[in-house]
Amino acid sequence: MKGKFSTMALLLSFAVFFLFTDDVSAAAKKPKDILAEKYPNEVVKIVKTDDINNDKKKESFILTESGNFI
Repeated sequence: MKGKFSTMALLLSFAVFFLFTDDVSAAAKKPKDILAEKYPNEVVKIVKTDDINNDKKKESFILTESGNFI
């Protein structure tokens, strides 16, 4: 009896979780777009993207006209 209650509670919690979570899609944004959202007055001078720590994820480096390095 205790095992059936635990199983039903687990299934119910999964159902509620998936019912109330929205569609989560992680669309890739360009570094310039992210910078424009956060700092609309900054003008991008140089953008370099590379994998610097070999984790197969590219990191972007942005230099702005005002000299900020992001």
